[in-house]
Amino acid sequence: YLAKNGARETGLHVIVPTVVTVGYMTVAGRFGTDVQAGYTIGLRIESLQIFLSFPIANACATLVGQNLGGGRPDRAWGAIRTGYALELVAMGAVSLVLLLARERIVAWFSADPDVIRIASDYLLFSCVSVVISGIYFVSFRALQGAGDMRAPMLASLASVSCVALPVS
Repeated sequence: YLAKNGARETGLHVIVPTVVTVGYMTVAGRFGTDVQAGYTIGLRIESLQIFLSFPIANACATLVGQNLGGGRPDRAWGAIRTGYALELVAMGAVSLVLLLARERIVAWFSADPDVIRIASDYLLFSCVSVVISGIYFVSFRALQGAGDMRAPMLASLASVSCVALPVS
């Protein structure tokens, strides 16, 4: 099953958020260049958390797969708990930095006060999503490490359609 369907489901899991981001950028562009610039800068700053989240989540997936394959589900659960703890600490720190220094960070990319305000507002809302994203990455990578590709794909589709689109 995994050889036949795993790649397709993993591909959908990655493609859906990308398509949604392109859609958001298109909509932002309709509100003017300041909004599009602010959104794009905020999105890029927010996406830096992936560089920290993904290695932790990937290590968790490896440990889950190895321990389940070795008949040690207790150690697989331990890897998931450790991944969650690391993500909460790391993403909590990133979120705190974004909360306290978002205007200064955005000012590195633009001198326009309207763009800085818009991007800073975007980052204010993303402070919560950064923490949630870390937990999400560990969860879906742990499931993939356990051999389940369908649940992460369905979770991705549900999060986009039930949370991201209505909130935006």
